[in-house]
Amino acid sequence: MQAILTLLLLLPATVPGNGERSRSTSPDETLHLALSVTTSQHEYRMKDDVRLETQLTNTGNRVLYLFDEPCWNLLNVQVFTTDGEKVTGKPDFIRECLPPPPRPNDRSRFTRLGPGDVHRVTQKFGITELVPKPGEYDIVLLYRSDLSDEWVHKYGGKKMTALPIWTSEQPVLKSNRLHLVVK
Repeated sequence: MQAILTLLLLLPATVPGNGERSRSTSPDETLHLALSVTTSQHEYRMKDDVRLETQLTNTGNRVLYLFDEPCWNLLNVQVFTTDGEKVTGKPDFIRECLPPPPRPNDRSRFTRLGPGDVHRVTQKFGITELVPKPGEYDIVLLYRSDLSDEWVHKYGGKKMTALPIWTSEQPVLKSNRLHLVVK
C-alpha cells in the first residue's frame, strides 16, 4: 500500500520588473506551480533506503517552463520531529549540482509544463542521511529556481525572454509534510 500524502501548497507568483515590463502582466498570466513529495511506504528501519518522489505541478491555466532538472540542492530537504524540532542525518555525500546557464535562445534545457502537467524527480536517500535516530519525523521540501529573471532578460535571447519561465524571483515553494516512522 502506498502512503501517498499529497497536499499541494499553491503559491501564485508574478515576476517583478526592474523598470522593465514584467513577463507576467495580468492575473490570467500569473504562473502557478505546486510542490508535493510522496514515498511508497511510511515505515522504515535505520538501515533502509527511502525513495522520495517530488512532483512539480503546473496548477495554472497557462504553460510554464522549468530550467533543467531540479537539483536536490535546489530541492531543500528539511526534517522535523513531531514536536517541530528541525533535525539532520549524516549525509553520505553532498548532493550538489550547479548546472551551467543555458546558451542564448537555447530552449532545449527547459521542461515545458502545460496546465495540469507534472514533472517528477525521484531520489533515493539512506534513512541515516535524513534522520539521526529512530522516531517519527515529518519531511518538507522547499524549491527555488536557480535561474533569475534578470539573467533571462540579459542573456537569454529573444526566444527565451518570451517564455513564461519559473525563475528565482518566484516565491519559494513548500511541499506537503510527509510523515515517516523510523524504527
